[in-house]
Amino acid sequence: MIRVTQVLDYMLPGQLSDWFKRNSKAKCEAIGEETARIGNEVDKLVQEDIDDGGYIPPEGDEQVNNCLKGWEAYKKQEPLFVQSVAEMQTEISDGEFVGHPDFINRIGHTEWGISDLKCTSGIREKNWVQCAKYAEILMIERGWTFPAFIRIIRLQRTSEIPEVVTVSDPKFIQYCMNMFKVYAAIYRMPGVMADYFRGMKEAEVLGISNDELGLIERELKEEIFDGKY
Repeated sequence: MIRVTQVLDYMLPGQLSDWFKRNSKAKCEAIGEETARIGNEVDKLVQEDIDDGGYIPPEGDEQVNNCLKGWEAYKKQEPLFVQSVAEMQTEISDGEFVGHPDFINRIGHTEWGISDLKCTSGIREKNWVQCAKYAEILMIERGWTFPAFIRIIRLQRTSEIPEVVTVSDPKFIQYCMNMFKVYAAIYRMPGVMADYFRGMKEAEVLGISNDELGLIERELKEEIFDGKY
């Protein structure tokens, strides 16, 4: 089966990202590795906190500790959150895609939602798409009703203040579910078509102007016709 994050990560980094960032690729990879390290450590300690009622903060790791202070601040803001957590990192699958949502929250007997923990520099579109896809998988796998919400809890590495956004608009959640279908279609495409559509999506994410995108599209098409793909 295909991991949900595998599809989302396929969009970035990609051809256009490399095209713009060729000279700093090693730096980008190093930043990505450090971000992953921090995220994994924070995930582990937050799960320990929910399971065991506490954790031991790592000594000398300022960025992880800032995230943990943000977590403590969030628990004070939303004292019922921990109580609402029904499952953590449970493997779920719809038969084609598999994932491990950080938190499955239950509210009362019927309402539920997905919460995802991030330690990134900002909340991005694909974070919402990830949550929505996890929700859709649960609807398929378990026959659940439409989710009441999807939520991103972003713990900042340079600040003790968490950024928490909860979306309960069913139209937005459905839109994100549909966006995953678009991403998955691109993921399945043969080489050159996938490169082209990935490029268009990456241009949107990177904030490239229409003129710049047009230039890149022409260069890509010339390379296609020159037989480079």
